[in-house]
Amino acid sequence: MSSLPGRKFFVHAPHDEIGVTSPAWSPILEPAVVLPLPKTDARPQLSLVSACPSYQSDQSLAALADFLQQHHDVVCEKAFARSRSDVPGLERLMESDCLVLFAQRLAIDGPQLELLRDYIACGGNVVAMVPPGSAFLKWPDWEAEVLGIRTTSRAYGIPGTTIETAPYADGHPVLRDVGRLRHPGCITTLPEVDEHTTALLAASVGGRLEPVAWVRSRDDARSFFTTLGQPTDFQQPAFLQLLANAVLWAIGSCVH
Repeated sequence: MSSLPGRKFFVHAPHDEIGVTSPAWSPILEPAVVLPLPKTDARPQLSLVSACPSYQSDQSLAALADFLQQHHDVVCEKAFARSRSDVPGLERLMESDCLVLFAQRLAIDGPQLELLRDYIACGGNVVAMVPPGSAFLKWPDWEAEVLGIRTTSRAYGIPGTTIETAPYADGHPVLRDVGRLRHPGCITTLPEVDEHTTALLAASVGGRLEPVAWVRSRDDARSFFTTLGQPTDFQQPAFLQLLANAVLWAIGSCVH
């Protein structure tokens, strides 16, 4: 301890700090409980999951996010795959009103796959692009359980095919204000879907009309899916409008 005229001070040697001696510090033995922050943004939350590099899904879903946020009051959270087995951002899925999925042969497992399973089990809404091949290698029945797809096959149509409204689909809200669509590539057809699925759009393939976009209701959840989704499709305002309508239709049951 040192002294100066009229005052005294002391120095704690280990830290060279000047101050007043405090009671002995005791560590907290019990771990602190971290509570989730309440949702402060009332806008619909969308999780855009991208894992289809062969279709340039990162760029396509980024364009869709820009379109949605420009024309609609929604929040788009991007969960873009780093690899076939890692999709950072899925932890926000349970807070989402809709999953927008563009994936092909994704090999996630463990906690990330459980997040997806929990979201679907809790009645999560889905808007999905369905390229050839299963979306999830570790959940091969995902398409059947969520979208009602029995089998998939690849059928080749004429490049530049015009997409038409499917029979009896006139007036569906997903088709509202959707202009003329043309699909320049080959057409993927899904020959078997379940009885809860309704076709909205179709293309002429080999002289017959093949559906390329559907809606499906499962319990309180809604799904939209399409075999369209090549990069040139996302360059058409009509296709972006179609997907935006699908998102709004899907979350209609959970937006208050």
